[in-house]
Amino acid sequence: MEAFKAETEFGERVYMNHRHLPMVQANAALKTIEEQLGKIQKAINLTRPDIKAKDWDFTVKDGEIKVTGNLEANDKKWIEQVLNGNEDLVSAARSYVSASVAYLETSEDNPVYGSQNRFTGKMVFYDFKNVEKQFGEVFQFKDVVNTARELYRNTSTDEAVDPGDYLGGDTLEILASKLSPKAVAAS
Repeated sequence: MEAFKAETEFGERVYMNHRHLPMVQANAALKTIEEQLGKIQKAINLTRPDIKAKDWDFTVKDGEIKVTGNLEANDKKWIEQVLNGNEDLVSAARSYVSASVAYLETSEDNPVYGSQNRFTGKMVFYDFKNVEKQFGEVFQFKDVVNTARELYRNTSTDEAVDPGDYLGGDTLEILASKLSPKAVAAS
């Protein structure tokens, strides 16, 4: 009976600390990111209309926002300065990375498990290492959020419903589909 109780308590802790709370944290971070990015994008469009039509995105590497996309080096640097100058955006992006590590990285407290990935519909063996190091190589915020939002679009009417609190979890599942299991990133 004690073993069953201990196993149940462990399962509840894993669920709370490595599934539920990280999804809530990711969702809150994404709301802030979208809000701040909307403000920043308006300012960029006014200040640098030459960048308005360019396709760019961003990720987090070593705790800093890095701009990706087909831009001139000086344009990337300028946008990075603007993005990194917004404390709310930087804090939310770091919070999202922290949530992704808590949700996906296996540890003694977050054991390996198999499950159906909500994004791909395929069975996935969740055994990820070095999630934070991989994050900057595989995750693009605007692309992943847009992909997650498309999951809630009715293709026959082209109407989208608000994913609500599921957006965070869906983006974490998209990230899981991009990570290499047990990857050992170069130091």
